Amino acid sequence: VKRVLEDRTIPKLFQNGLYDIAFLWRADGMKVMGATHDSMLLHHALHPESLKSLGFLGSVYTDHGSWKSLREEIETVKRDD
Repeated sequence: VKRVLEDRTIPKLFQNGLYDIAFLWRADGMKVMGATHDSMLLHHALHPESLKSLGFLGSVYTDHGSWKSLREEIETVKRDD
């Protein structure tokens, strides 16, 4: 993964890439090179009043609804604090 992320000749497309790129650097010291587009930012530029989540964008730009509404409720380890 590191080899691909750090290869600037391989274009990368992100969803909320500002977060992902910063996280990858802080967590693993990986420099993301060649980040060319961010679907969340591109959608926001076209429709600033609209939602920007990946689930919402997937339901808008594909023939499928948000996949999160299709899954069964599962326990997570995510905490709200």
